[in-house]
Amino acid sequence: MPPDSSNPFGTEASIPPKTRLPNSGSFDGLEQTCPPSPFVAELEDVTVLGPAGIGVTDQSELLKDTIAPRSDSDSRIEKVLARSVRHNGFRTTRDAVRSPSDRADRHVRTAASLIPVWNNYYHWTLECLPKLLGIETYHERTGELPTLLLPPDLSSWMRESLELVGDVDLVSRPLRSGTTRVDRFVVPSYPTPSRTGCFWLRDRAHRAAGVETETIEELPSRIYVSRHNANIRRVRNAGAVHDVLEEFDIEPYALEELPVATQVRLFANADLVVSPHGAGLANLVYGTDPTVLELFGGKQKTTFYRLSKLMGFEYHALFCDHTCEDLLVDPDRLRTVIGDIIAGDRTPILPASSQ
Repeated sequence: MPPDSSNPFGTEASIPPKTRLPNSGSFDGLEQTCPPSPFVAELEDVTVLGPAGIGVTDQSELLKDTIAPRSDSDSRIEKVLARSVRHNGFRTTRDAVRSPSDRADRHVRTAASLIPVWNNYYHWTLECLPKLLGIETYHERTGELPTLLLPPDLSSWMRESLELVGDVDLVSRPLRSGTTRVDRFVVPSYPTPSRTGCFWLRDRAHRAAGVETETIEELPSRIYVSRHNANIRRVRNAGAVHDVLEEFDIEPYALEELPVATQVRLFANADLVVSPHGAGLANLVYGTDPTVLELFGGKQKTTFYRLSKLMGFEYHALFCDHTCEDLLVDPDRLRTVIGDIIAGDRTPILPASSQ
């Protein structure tokens, strides 16, 4: 059940897998694949393991699409089953997989799971929220509104973003330990992410946050995502970096201190986003047409390169020295790179393209 036979968000773009860069400092040679268009399926008589959120059919088949894209399912299945063992015990987990039709702790008529494998901003924003497109499509075509099974420890920013982009009529319940029997289990395809899902999420968030109807001119057009509150991938010489940022009127923000709606408006208004690699860059999905400069230390992954490519944003990377998990940015190199980007004198790794 695809969301629509015609795609109003444009054709899908080819992107690399979410992986570490094979050669330090280079995006060359990455395999490119086109993410499949999102779909939504309905399965009858499914048992859902709490609090992990994975579904099990009466034939003891683990529904991988509930917790992972197919290409990354094996490692994630290990994690969610381990979570079930931790909360439910080995015997309960084993019996739920071997004999899922036996007595369950709870019963729901129609439901969908919206639970990330990791409870961080990136995985919730880009791997859970886009599922709402499939859930709303199911509602439109069947008239049945699934109950959302949510993490029992739903954070404030999860709740904010869900209220921001979700259908106002959505009904939810926390998926606690134990098992839940679902008569009709609605399974949206797991976001890779896809261009369709990203632009749907952006447009929905823009409307809800007032991007199209309220002025956001008071927000800066050049922003820096600070990680000074993080435990890893902090900038060791933050003072020197901030001095460079001030030269170009780039405003630093600690995103975790802002409401989600403000983050949406901030990225919607941004012309330039500078940031160390980290979950805050998931907000690029709310961007209109920014140029992106990502700062890398020891952890060099394609995560936001591929998101920028999906969204059609100009992308640059600066590879920095690092100590353990933190970055040591050369301020002179940073000054040169930012100056060249603003002047248009630097060839981007990923040129901007039209939607």
